[in-house]
Amino acid sequence: MGRVLSVDIGSTWTKAAVLELAGDASSVIEQAEVPTTQEDLSCGFAMLLRRLLHIPEDAPLERIRPGIPVYVSSSAKGGLSIAAIGVVPELTVSVARLAAASAGGRITAHYAYGLSSAQVLELEAAHPDIVLLCGGTDGGNESYVLRNARALASSSLEAVILYAGNAALADQVRSLLGGKRLVVTENAMPGVGVLNIEPARAAIRTVFLERIVGGRGLEKVRGLCAAEPKPTPLAVYELVQAVGGGDWLLIDMGGATTDVYSHCPAFRGEEGTVLRGLEEPVLMRTVEGDLGMRVSAEAAAEIGRGYIRRRLAEENVPADCFASWVKRAAATPTVLSCSGEEGVCDGILAEACLYHALMRHAGTVEETWTPGGKVRVQRGKDLRLVRWIAASGGWLARCASPAPLLRALAAARGDSGGRSLLPAAPSILADSRHIVPVLGNVAAIHPQGAAALAERILEIPDGG
Repeated sequence: MGRVLSVDIGSTWTKAAVLELAGDASSVIEQAEVPTTQEDLSCGFAMLLRRLLHIPEDAPLERIRPGIPVYVSSSAKGGLSIAAIGVVPELTVSVARLAAASAGGRITAHYAYGLSSAQVLELEAAHPDIVLLCGGTDGGNESYVLRNARALASSSLEAVILYAGNAALADQVRSLLGGKRLVVTENAMPGVGVLNIEPARAAIRTVFLERIVGGRGLEKVRGLCAAEPKPTPLAVYELVQAVGGGDWLLIDMGGATTDVYSHCPAFRGEEGTVLRGLEEPVLMRTVEGDLGMRVSAEAAAEIGRGYIRRRLAEENVPADCFASWVKRAAATPTVLSCSGEEGVCDGILAEACLYHALMRHAGTVEETWTPGGKVRVQRGKDLRLVRWIAASGGWLARCASPAPLLRALAAARGDSGGRSLLPAAPSILADSRHIVPVLGNVAAIHPQGAAALAERILEIPDGG
């Protein structure tokens, strides 16, 4: 395919590389990164174009002619916040998470059955970007879907409402929500256990382009792109898909979120084990908007307080030093931790993010008695046979040791008491060049080249 320029605009760092895409012989010609320019994202983008294309530093963006195709992704807002509303609790969460899996969204709230007035107030206070209204197979449940549509219609919500429920109710939902920003798509679960996720994903990506690309300077970038900018999670998702193989994880830990991608069978079918709920796909992503190293540092510190308290005691670091570091990290997203106590505090914060992100991604198993005897009931995805974990994102990319990730994983296994189906004995591979999202940008157009580069840089074992 030839030479291309790929840029990923993250919540903390903007990264770019000039790539030579030539199948298995693909190579990275040059790469660079700068702090993300939050007020105008195009400024950081322009800095990298000038640096990598070797043009004058004072050249205005509108006059830059790259001469090679440019591909861009962004997660600068930390992804779209999505509130999911359905009928059956477990199915609502599963369907919503799968719909958001590669579309740049994160599930920040979920509700089942009929919305109460208190829950509507919660939604209004949360200001989600999207309300995903689903529930009911085609021709199935009507009462809850219509009740929830009426509740949303009378609310003050300004979010995009994406209807992906019972197709038989689509016209009534349009009528009820005519005064809202409504998008109607195909039912995400038209039959019991039958998934139809892609139409909802496509709609979420469209909203992503409107909300993320349409503001904060990215409209200036769009005209230079060889294709529409895409959500960073979609770029990474497509890279994991291109690499393929089996039984591995990729963790992308950034300033705003920690994303986990697994590529392995969800259910192994062991004798005496039954699966409850939907079977997760082979390639699955979860995104944790409250687990980040900078923008979400304070939320991560609160979520991880139990783990953090233990680790501070082990490292003999005062709690007030940790609190001071978290406050500084949240206020100054581009700050890099130094050695000494700051470095220890940042490492413990990272471990807490990893601990909770892995626990949330993994399925669980518990024993129960049935008339036929004792069985093991599995919910979610079985990660026990994962052979290796690729560690990416700013802090993980710069970490010289696998110890923090392994320590967090071991603690999660121990604290779950054997209930969590976490990796048992993985090897850790580091994205030391901080290049995974940049490679993801070209995975859809040149999967062979993107996969070859990822395997070489991450030192992925033969066979995936």
